[in-house]
Amino acid sequence: IKNLTLASLPSHRITGAIHVANSRNIELANLTVKEFRWSGINLQYSQSINLHHCLIINASTQKCRFYNGNIRSRWIKNSKIHHNKIISKVGGGYGYKASGHENVRIHHNYFDIAGGFSIESAHENEYGVEIDHNFANRCISIPKGGQAANPNKRGYKYSFYIHHNHLTDSYTVEGPRNHLILAHNYIQIKKPNGRVYTHHGGKNHGPINIHHNIVENVDRAFIWMNRGLAENIFVNNNTVLTANAGKRAGTLIDSYREDRLNNWVFKNNIFIAHPDQPRKLYQSQRGVDKKITLVNNIAINFTNVPKQNLTPKSPGYRASGKKPFPYFLPTSPSSPLVDKGLKVNLPFKGKAPDIGALEFGDTSFLSEIPTHNTPLKPTQ
Repeated sequence: IKNLTLASLPSHRITGAIHVANSRNIELANLTVKEFRWSGINLQYSQSINLHHCLIINASTQKCRFYNGNIRSRWIKNSKIHHNKIISKVGGGYGYKASGHENVRIHHNYFDIAGGFSIESAHENEYGVEIDHNFANRCISIPKGGQAANPNKRGYKYSFYIHHNHLTDSYTVEGPRNHLILAHNYIQIKKPNGRVYTHHGGKNHGPINIHHNIVENVDRAFIWMNRGLAENIFVNNNTVLTANAGKRAGTLIDSYREDRLNNWVFKNNIFIAHPDQPRKLYQSQRGVDKKITLVNNIAINFTNVPKQNLTPKSPGYRASGKKPFPYFLPTSPSSPLVDKGLKVNLPFKGKAPDIGALEFGDTSFLSEIPTHNTPLKPTQ
């Protein structure tokens, strides 16, 4: 199905434009889909779907049970959703609402969403889902309250691999989700009142790997533990800057009680609190500090930094030029960041890993972060 405009009227929106079920080898391309009630494009129990280069506008304006995404999918496999532009300004519909993926890649899409999440997939069975090179102004929501299915048993290394996205919501990624990789994203927070990665209840044993992200203007917290139990969170080589959040500000690593977390490990990160608002790295009471390992991080303007970390006056990156690259690149080979990291089973250049998100000399690192000008070829 190609090169069509599918639309109803805002005064009388009909259910949706395209419904695909129990099918395979379907291509949907170069479509304009606009002004529908429940879901502009609905995909279910299908595989080998290729949905690309479509313009989707206000195609989920009224919620009805689970039909509340401009693109909606259930139980799809071996599929790609890419190079689409999804704009939702009416009714709070999600950009992409899904569940039950296997081997699905969601990439190079542009989400401009006013009400709901940019992407949500909160099912217990998620195997090998890659979300990359998207621009999203709202949350990516992938929670499963308990320990979801193990993707390794299906031959996948991860449930979700979220990487190389440009994300601007302060409530950035909603968890928990075991076997999650959150890496190489540029999180440039544009609004207040959220936490970057959140754990919302349930007993989750991980692993969760958060590495090589650049995060600006953290409002309440970088990682937030709500209820339940969160274990085996590994946070390495991120560059994280907080905002002056006023009364909203919490600790950077925000957990209230020791029985809610276990084995949280932080290495080779740069943490910088706003110069007008010093913060705590984490709670030092109620046993929380016994469950968190903080080693070989740079922490500036924080009040409770463990001895095994560094507290220089300058972070050691350029702080000039285009963001994120080369702005956050180490200043030179002699920067205090270069070759000063601990080995944490992640690739690096030089004799040892650098501290922070950008490796000196690695020009490819964030060069493919998407911009607002993602190539699109929709009909008008």
